[in-house]
Amino acid sequence: MNRRRALLSYEMRKMKWVLLIAVLGSLLFVMHLYGRVSNGGEVLLWHDSGSGNFGSCFSNELLNLLHDYHIYIWLLFAVIVTVQFQDFHNKKTEEYMSSLPFTARERFLTKSLIGYVVIAVSWILLSAGTLIVRQNVITQYHKQSLLFPFYKQMLANETIWHTLRTLGLFGLEMLAVYALFLLIHLVVNKSAAASVITLGIMMAPLELLFVAYEFEVCLSGGSSLLENRILRPLAGIFLGDSLAYFNGQQNLWEYNGMYHNYCHISYPETGLAVLLLLVVILLCSFITWKLSKGHDMTKNYVLVSYKGARIFLSAGIGLCFGGAAAVFFPMLMFAIRGNMVTFVVSWLFATAFFGFLSWKLLHLSIR
Repeated sequence: MNRRRALLSYEMRKMKWVLLIAVLGSLLFVMHLYGRVSNGGEVLLWHDSGSGNFGSCFSNELLNLLHDYHIYIWLLFAVIVTVQFQDFHNKKTEEYMSSLPFTARERFLTKSLIGYVVIAVSWILLSAGTLIVRQNVITQYHKQSLLFPFYKQMLANETIWHTLRTLGLFGLEMLAVYALFLLIHLVVNKSAAASVITLGIMMAPLELLFVAYEFEVCLSGGSSLLENRILRPLAGIFLGDSLAYFNGQQNLWEYNGMYHNYCHISYPETGLAVLLLLVVILLCSFITWKLSKGHDMTKNYVLVSYKGARIFLSAGIGLCFGGAAAVFFPMLMFAIRGNMVTFVVSWLFATAFFGFLSWKLLHLSIR
């Protein structure tokens, strides 16, 4: 048998169950979406005093469902990638595999390729199912909205292109998250630790935005950073915040003496979100490609063997944990919020402490 085909067969034996889970998960999501938007053709949203529902109701349910599912999807990613790379981080397995005619780069790229195929299959099924559900219910939404003279405003963001935007952006998110998982699993030599660190990195931009928010509170007594229409969606891009602005979507419109529920979706800047996700994918893929060539697990005796990676991770962990400690410290000490000296001093001390602690932990021996 061709050696590459043998390697592919070996990696697929474990991932076939992952593929099954991904397919079932996509189908369950589509079924849940259909249950949320239709019941024999009857719209189930916001039945308020029999007034009906109008506008971008389908997009609202799709976006909210995807947003709510994000944390569960990433936790599932963490478990799956941990299982996928468990043998890659096992010293005995690596010593055996190194005696076979496979390079470390070939093994890593084969694992990566299979992972990307699983993501592509699940995304295609989810997207196809979502579009089928939309086709089945969208006429009902349009009929209800067309009864009103302001139907154009209500349906302005309820088009097939908006649905495709949501699905495309979510697909890019999955690719970017997986690329990040791959990079961290290459530099961290324990699967479970690598997955936990990756989840932390995904949360880091939002945590740092909260720290910046506290700085602004200390300086001016108020802040608009958390409501910023550009920074907030980008900071929470891995939590689904870039899909839509998840506030103020439900509105009331008076018509003939009655108030009717309608939904108008407000979408963040798509170009910036796509650009950020592409940068993450390309940057992680480039670093992974460069590092995978010289990877040798049989010689890696510490949790993070690359010094540059240890410095980067330690600094990031120190900043994020230090910021969280600085935010909560005044509350624990019953200090007045907004005290710049208290915040800065506690942040510096906490950052130095957690940075040093993480440096020591990342340098732990795993022999």
